[in-house]
Amino acid sequence: RRPRISVGYVIAGVVAVALVGILAWWLTRPTVHEPTPDAKLLYDRGVAAMREGAFFKSSKLLQQAVANDDRFALAHARWAEALTELDLPDDAKNELLVAQNLVPNRAALSSVDALRLQAISDTVTRDFPAAVENYRRLVAMVPATEKAFALVDLGRAQEKGEQLQEAIDSYRQATQIDPHNAAAFLRLGVALGRAQKYQEAESALKQANDRFDVSNEVEGITEVLLQRGSLLQQQGKTADAEIAFGKALERSTSLENNDQRIRTLQHLSNNFILAGNATKAQQYSEQAMALARSNRMENRTTLGLIEIGRAYMILGNNSEAEKNFNEGLRLAQLYKGRYAEARAQLALGALR
Repeated sequence: RRPRISVGYVIAGVVAVALVGILAWWLTRPTVHEPTPDAKLLYDRGVAAMREGAFFKSSKLLQQAVANDDRFALAHARWAEALTELDLPDDAKNELLVAQNLVPNRAALSSVDALRLQAISDTVTRDFPAAVENYRRLVAMVPATEKAFALVDLGRAQEKGEQLQEAIDSYRQATQIDPHNAAAFLRLGVALGRAQKYQEAESALKQANDRFDVSNEVEGITEVLLQRGSLLQQQGKTADAEIAFGKALERSTSLENNDQRIRTLQHLSNNFILAGNATKAQQYSEQAMALARSNRMENRTTLGLIEIGRAYMILGNNSEAEKNFNEGLRLAQLYKGRYAEARAQLALGALR
């Protein structure tokens, strides 16, 4: 007679095989890289600055986050987004490639982080419909504490995709969910200004200013002043705009925030052109260009020249407009600013 195999041995064998399988899966599973606390803090500050429109500051903070932890995929991706906003497409693509190579298997990320990484990638590659859809899905997935921030990201993607009313709705919803979210009110004010809803835009910017004031965010207050000046300028209120820009220039200079300072100088130049003071306009324009070049922010110079040309075109001074557009086009091609080059070509086409 053959000896029988004990049922206990069979069960023990099955359990052993299962344990070996579980151990093999555990050792070979995709793991999530946990960023260092310092890198995470820099990342959060960089993303907050981006939502407020402070792209140069955001770029510097995210660059520091990556230097602190070069395996932090989302920091690389967000840095790519900031570089795209600064019209540095080649650098942006390099950072996005690094982010994608760090997580070749998206299963290593949580479903929220995987979706966020895809939405950022869509934004950098300018696939705005896909970015909007992914951010919309993200809004439905994130916990309540993050929903307002996700709505601001959704609104930014909608603005880029020329879905202005949808962006306004997203920003408004973010302010309702989190009434203390200064960035949501700031973006709402800017979007309402673009839609020429000036009274509502002014109210939203005031709400943003109040919230920045409570948290003592001086850079945020400066950004509100800059956007308020732009809003007044759009309405032809050049004297009031000059006051707002003057306050923004004073604060940005004391903070040594060169990005805000350059943009404010450019806005002041445009404002003086519209007010009919070409001499002062030229002075502020030259200050802006000198500051941009000394800080290696040439693309700010390019876009500033295009805006100055647009101001001259509004006044019917076509020769000065063309001169500034052509100089902007030359610099855009020299510094490989593709967005600025497209803007310059479009402006020249409109002029001609």
